[in-house]
Amino acid sequence: MSGKRKTLKIIERGSIWASIFLVLSGAIAGASISILRKQPNENHNPWFYIIGALAGLALALTGFLLYKHPWSKWSGFSSKKLWDWLNLLIVPIILAVGAFFFDFQSGIRNSIIIEKQNQQEALKNYFSQMKDLVSTERINKGRNSQNTDKIAESLTLAVLNELSGDQKGQILKFLHNINKTRINKDKDCILEKRISVLSEISLESANLAKANLENMDLSCINLKKSNLTKANIKGANLKGANIEGANLEGASLELANLNGVILNKETNIDSKWSSVVDIFSQLNTNKEYEGYDLRDAHLAGLDLKNANLKNSNLRNTNLENVDLSGANLEGADLRGANLIKANIKDTKINIDTKLDPKAHLYWSLINIREIGHNLNEYNLKEANLRRAYLVQSTLNFANMEKADLRDSFLRSSNLDYSNLREAVLSSENYITDLIEVSMIEADLSHAKLENVILTGSVLLKANLYKANLNSAVIIGSNFRLANLEQAKLEKANLRGSNLSQANLFSAQMKLANLRNTNFKGAILDSSNLQKAQLQESDLKRASLRGASLKGAALRDADMRGADLRAADLSEADLRGVDLRDADLRGANLEKVIMNEVTQISANYYAKDKYLAIQ
Repeated sequence: MSGKRKTLKIIERGSIWASIFLVLSGAIAGASISILRKQPNENHNPWFYIIGALAGLALALTGFLLYKHPWSKWSGFSSKKLWDWLNLLIVPIILAVGAFFFDFQSGIRNSIIIEKQNQQEALKNYFSQMKDLVSTERINKGRNSQNTDKIAESLTLAVLNELSGDQKGQILKFLHNINKTRINKDKDCILEKRISVLSEISLESANLAKANLENMDLSCINLKKSNLTKANIKGANLKGANIEGANLEGASLELANLNGVILNKETNIDSKWSSVVDIFSQLNTNKEYEGYDLRDAHLAGLDLKNANLKNSNLRNTNLENVDLSGANLEGADLRGANLIKANIKDTKINIDTKLDPKAHLYWSLINIREIGHNLNEYNLKEANLRRAYLVQSTLNFANMEKADLRDSFLRSSNLDYSNLREAVLSSENYITDLIEVSMIEADLSHAKLENVILTGSVLLKANLYKANLNSAVIIGSNFRLANLEQAKLEKANLRGSNLSQANLFSAQMKLANLRNTNFKGAILDSSNLQKAQLQESDLKRASLRGASLKGAALRDADMRGADLRAADLSEADLRGVDLRDADLRGANLEKVIMNEVTQISANYYAKDKYLAIQ
């Protein structure tokens, strides 16, 4: 029994000593790796290698002596088999690997921090140097601008190689702010005049890989042969930009404006965007775009009249203000497309054409002559409804703000309480028909209604603030209590209309036909009624303070109790006018024309020598 116990003690003692030996070996190995990684190779001290070699030799010698020496039985080394040594090696290996891993991660973090610090310092220095150049040119008033441009260009191209994607975007935004990136002086490219600073910088061959240029104005910029791989160009304005030979592989171009972009065969762009670039670069002059993939493209403002877009993919495409009249959209997918202000008159669609419900409604209103549409409370904001057929339709409370309704047909429709702020209803090639329309309390402020026909319509309490009704035909319409402040009604025909108690403050009605019109109790202060036709009109108790009625025809008008203080009635025809109880204090009555039927307070005859009775 005593022999067995002695053997067990030797084994236990051997295991302890072997473990201690291997743990020390692993720790020394891990520490050595850590020290080596923290110092650049060229900075290693020669003594480090000498001491390391001696330590390794000492460990190897110790292990050999413990294994071969007579007391190796006491140490337990000689009794170890291969499996025993493998078990014992696990701990030191883990220690060594762990030390290496943590040191490696720490090194990566430090490298990233140092790189960011260097990038920030480079950006700071660039801005400082560029500001100095700008200040210098301002002082020199543009003299030697070519030299400063070259310096600025060199600084820009050099710093772009050192920066991150976001910082590259900051550089281009800075250049845009000082108007530095223009490559020509075309009227479509030049921005509003700024203080003369450095004139132009070419970014030809610039490294803009992974640059964040989202929503940036890069119009007319020279990016020839530049590296734009994986750049974020979403929503950016590249109108007229030169990308000949540029590499845009992997670049994001969603909703980017590529109108008039300059490219060539060497331009490298993903196939996803090649169709979009083809349209914008005007390489395809016959407008044959059948089957094109134009998803997420920014095509706003393009002329695609009579274009062949059959079976094309236009999902989520921005088609705002695009002329699609006569275009072939059979089988095209336009779901999610922005068709605000787009012209879709006479566009061809079929059962396979995919349109959002609202877009399909627009198409129907414009291209199909049906009456009686029910569009109560419908949102038609900014809709292009030119030549829309809305006869006898109901549009109560509809939102048609900024809608384009030029040359449309709205006869006998009901638009009570509708919102038509800044809407365009003027007649151009055809006549906008608003005959017998009801617009009670409708908001038509700032609306354009030139040349429209509003005969027999009801606009009771409607808001027409600053609306343009020049040359409109508004015979027999009801504007009672309406707000027409600063409205334009020059040469308009309002004969027989009711404008009683309406607000026409500062309204422009020069040469307007206002015969037999009811202005009873209306506010016409500061309005312009020069040479207006006001024969037989009812102006009882109307306020015309400071109004200009010079040369106006007022024959047989009823102006009893009217407030005409400081009004200009010079050269006006007042024959047969009833001015009893009218307040004419300060009024200009020079060269007015009156007759024996004209009724005016006696005291005004004596005060004004210019009164002439004929």
